[in-house]
Amino acid sequence: MAPRSNREVVGALFDRLIACDVDGFLELFAPDGQQLLPFAPAGFPDGFRGIDELSAAYRQLFRDYREVRFPELTIEAMADPERFLATYTTDIRFDGGRRYGNRYIATFVVRDGRIREWTEYCDPITLQTQLGNPFAQEN
Repeated sequence: MAPRSNREVVGALFDRLIACDVDGFLELFAPDGQQLLPFAPAGFPDGFRGIDELSAAYRQLFRDYREVRFPELTIEAMADPERFLATYTTDIRFDGGRRYGNRYIATFVVRDGRIREWTEYCDPITLQTQLGNPFAQEN
């Protein structure tokens, strides 16, 4: 079912990540939607701008995902009806048994039922230690 409210759009993003539904995840974004990663570790992109970059990044990431969970997730509306604050923890299992877990805080801007901006903050040391760099160019 398509989300109806801006709040439902944010909730649907997590539902589609849990389902490893890349196409459904991408449908939630505006064509110029972006995910910003201001504290990305060295060598990681500082974000994905536009649906093409989001698609390339998440298709690469989802390739090895076996299970995605958010054991702790809260989504709070802000004073502006287009803005939301989410806090969450991740528990991601990859093919081969590797796991990734981190704590996040994120802001969302949702307009006309589509995510315009998702700014995500986490512990970059944990990110790099547990994941390495999935975006590194192989030679």
